[in-house]
This record gives sequence, C-alpha cells and structure tokens, in this order.
Amino acid sequence: MSSSYFDETAPSAPSTLTTISTTTNDSTPTISGIAEAGSTVILYNGSVSDNETITYQVTVGSKTTDHNSYGSGSSYGYKIDSNFAPYLSLTPGNTYKFDQSDSSNASHPLFFYLDANKTTSYLDNVSTIGTPGTSGAYTQIQVTTSTPETLYYQCVNHGLMGDSFRTNLGSATADSNGQFSITSSTLIEGSYSLTATATDASNNKSSGSSALSIAIDKTGTLISGPSGSEGSTTSVKSINENKTEVHSFISDETVTWSLNGGADVELFSINSSTGVLSFSSSPDYESPGDSDSGNDYLVIVRATDLASNTSEQTITVRVTNNQELDISNHQVGSNYHLEYIKDYDGNLHANTGSFSDELKTAYKYQGLIDANSDGTKEAIYTNKVSGRWVTASINSSTNEIDYSKYGQGGTTRVVGIYIDPLVESGDVIKDSDHDSQRRFQNDLYIDNLIVKTSGDFDSDGDQEVYWKTTDGTAYLRALMHADGNIQYANYQSEAQMSDYLTLNGYESTVSEITS
Repeated sequence: MSSSYFDETAPSAPSTLTTISTTTNDSTPTISGIAEAGSTVILYNGSVSDNETITYQVTVGSKTTDHNSYGSGSSYGYKIDSNFAPYLSLTPGNTYKFDQSDSSNASHPLFFYLDANKTTSYLDNVSTIGTPGTSGAYTQIQVTTSTPETLYYQCVNHGLMGDSFRTNLGSATADSNGQFSITSSTLIEGSYSLTATATDASNNKSSGSSALSIAIDKTGTLISGPSGSEGSTTSVKSINENKTEVHSFISDETVTWSLNGGADVELFSINSSTGVLSFSSSPDYESPGDSDSGNDYLVIVRATDLASNTSEQTITVRVTNNQELDISNHQVGSNYHLEYIKDYDGNLHANTGSFSDELKTAYKYQGLIDANSDGTKEAIYTNKVSGRWVTASINSSTNEIDYSKYGQGGTTRVVGIYIDPLVESGDVIKDSDHDSQRRFQNDLYIDNLIVKTSGDFDSDGDQEVYWKTTDGTAYLRALMHADGNIQYANYQSEAQMSDYLTLNGYESTVSEITS
C-alpha cells in the first residue's frame, strides 16, 4: 500500500537582504540573501500585502531628445510624477491609480497592454473613470500575483507615448546553501523598500522578508565655486601671491572632494572633507609655476556623492602681484599696498566703496610705535582716501605684516577714533572745530598728521600716541584703548605738549616729537 505526501508547509521568508551600497547610481542593483535551498525567490518593491492605493499624477508633454523609452511613434509622451515615461515597478497587493485630470491629458487616454505596440490590451482588474483632461479622470489597475510580470502603459489614440512596468523586480533560485542573488530590473531615481518571497517546489509561498531600503541617485551634486552660479562647471578665483589657501568649495549634499586633472593639478591639494583647495606651496608672481607661465593656474575639482555620482568644476586660479611688505625697507612718508587690512568686523578696507583701487595703494607709512601698550611695536599707516589709519603687527622673523590679527585684541587692522566725550557730554558741539573726532579724521583726509612716538606718559595704564601736524603748528595727543582705537584725542600747542611731558618726567621726548 502506497501513501502520498502533500507538502503544505510554506518556506521561511528570505532573510539578510543585502546590496553593495544602499545609496547608489546603479539602476539595476544586485540584491543577495538567504532562502530555502531550491526555492524560487521573487524580489518586489514594497510588500506584497500592502493593500495600498498609490496615485501617479499623469501629464503629457513634448518629448525630449534624451527620451529613450517606448514612444518613437509620437511627438508627445506621458510624464508620470513629472518623470518622462519612466519604467515603473508595481507591487502585487496594491492598487495604482494613474490620475489623468490635468488638461494636458485631453485626447490621450492611458491604457494597459501586453506588448509595447498595443497589439493586445490588458483588462483584468483595470477600471477607467471619466474623460482624460477633466477633473476626476483616471485609469486604475489592481495588481495581484496573477498580473503578468510585464505590462505596458500607452495612449489609446496616438503613437507610443509610454513605457512599461513590472510586477516584480526579478527572481532567482536559491542554491544548495540557500544563497541567492537577483539583479533588479531597471529602477528610476527614488527610494525603494525591497522585499522578497520564497516559493518551494510544492508551490508553497513564504511571507515577505524584512525590507531593505535603498535609494537610486543618478544626479550629481551642485558645486558652488568662487564664481558663477551654483552648479557652474567653470569658475575663476584671483588670489594674491604668497598665499596657499585658494577657496573653500561647497556642495548641496555630502560629498568627498578630490582633484581630477587640469594642467596644473600637481601644484594643488584639496581637503577631501572640507573642500578647501590650496597650493602645495605658495605661488610667486615673479616666478610663475603654471604650465604656460602666465600666472593662471588650472585645476579640476571633483565632488563624489554617496551614490558615487561625480560633478566637476574647472577653476582658474589667477595669481596677482603683491608688493612684498618687508617693513625694514619701508620709508617714512612713502605709500604702500595693503590689500588685506581688515577692520574689527573682518571687512577688507581695501575693497570698500568706489575708491578701492586708489584706497589700497594709499597707505602712507608713518613708522613703528607701540600703540596698545603690549610691549611690541606696530607699523603705523595713514590713508588719506578713507580718513582712517592702520596698526599692523610685524612678524619678527619675516618682517612682514600679520594680516590675521584684526579681531578682539588684534593689532593688525583699520582703527579710528571714538566719539569725543566732550561731544557726548554736550560741552563741545558735534562737528565743530573743537570736536576732536571730526578734526582728527579731517586731518587724516588731508594728510596733515605724522605719527611721532608713543608711551604711557601719565602712568595711568593707557597708551598715548603723539601726532604732529605737517606744518608743526599743533600736536595731537591720542589716548588709546587696548584694542588700538583712540578713545580720546586733544590738540595741543607746542608749549602745552612740552609742559605736559615735562611735568610727567618726559622732557627728553619733546625734541623727539618736534623733530
């Protein structure tokens, strides 16, 4: 007597779905996992038991030259959620509504077919409501496990306007160790939740696996360079010679920065995380190192996003001439170029207003004094274009200006004078001849002041700077703040200046000031 065995036990759901990268530009990613040996594994976008209704917004537009889906027979094409005739993945268990309410759908009813050329229509679980191009019109399909793996959506009246969709993303047979690998059918850009089922030889089907979330990203990042709009492929940046840092690139997403050619790429480096492009060694305008010796350096900056998409920008780094500021060679009364002097807030003084070209070459060297009582002398410059003056820290090893010390407690910056306290108290009329702020700034405008010396002459802890008018008719005593700005200034006659210094034990300083 023989007996028959009927296998009605469903296999376990596939497990450990993995892929090389969950964010990728690969439209056909390979998904691997574990299932019952010998079972047929089917890959889906979403769960086969979601029972959701998903709506696609349909519009009709003129085809683009890069439109490669079915549709050569018509000058128009369907846009699904603004994507031109995409390849779709529809999951059994869900209902998909193709909304044709937009007026562009008039005369373009969407329907489903078993073939791209519309030879055989598909009607199972399909319903059509309303007239395309009018409110509430749609074509709907309920996808089941019996729905063909591939269907096509096309216009009933016109040429080939659409593409196709699959009810699964592919299948494979698990090997003797239960391992399987499925190369997905083509996916459009977007996020996906991939699941899989296993069906054994007795046609028992497992439940769905845990979901694997992936993102298809085929769009490169938008690079913001030193010039041009976001996403520009070229840019230009001018920097002064003797500087190494060129520019800090940014992008609209997380990327890894690298260099990818350019005639002068070997002279640069870039921080892969921050996007800061730098010369490996500071360029010299007088001895250019670029490929054509023209002081225009070419390098290509590349940004690689998490999906391995790349975007590039070719930057021309233009090195400009800078008068080397060797303070030991400066002559009192001579003008010099101080392009990188900043004010307290970090604004470049040389790049302000309509006087920028004239202003940055109008810094008159006055000499070395200790303006803020820190025991170190600063180089002093006046500027008749702006009516301001500058204190500059000097690097003792290079005898050049340290332009970085412009902030709190800084000693290299554009400085000025506070409002005269006698004006604030009402004892002196603002902008009158006795307003020390107005008079001081006016004297700077007309180049009528010369810095002579500095010191804490009255031993009150505050540094004082003495200036002499060019005609020697008056002397300006400036009481300094520690930040380098003048908190109070008063003009003295020679007798008043002499009496003040002599009274405080600085008689020998008088001749230094009057000389």
